[in-house]
Amino acid sequence: QFFAEPANNVVDADHSQKISMIKSAAVVACLPAAGRSSGQDPTNGALQAGVKAYFQASGATAPAWVDNYLTGKIAYSAAHTAVQLHAGKNSPTAYDVAEDLTVTVWHDYNLTIPLANKLFGQTYDKASDTWWTRVQASCTLNNEGVNDVIQEDTFVKP
Repeated sequence: QFFAEPANNVVDADHSQKISMIKSAAVVACLPAAGRSSGQDPTNGALQAGVKAYFQASGATAPAWVDNYLTGKIAYSAAHTAVQLHAGKNSPTAYDVAEDLTVTVWHDYNLTIPLANKLFGQTYDKASDTWWTRVQASCTLNNEGVNDVIQEDTFVKP
């Protein structure tokens, strides 16, 4: 499914493991604001199991929302979140070590409050009878990629 990518490069955004990891992080970040969907859980139950294990490890019972809502929310977030890694300063697909990388995230925010959904909704989905509006945010972090250049050490004799 993924192409082999050299360090500090994104060969094909549609088949990039790096872009997939960025999108996974965005999907989890958008999870609290996500609506619910009956779509496929991209974690195949691993998120739900992990949250339950967290509560059990702390001596508590997992709340009902873990079973009732979490799978639908992660499915919605995965289906309604998109990411874009902006081009590097010297190439659209190659990035320098420690170069600033900017990622933009889009999320289709599900508007569930009557009247507000019609005032602020950008898109209406007739099949699910829901309104949503697209929100976006960008973030810039430095590239923690691999430095491919091995510098020769020089030693000074005492």
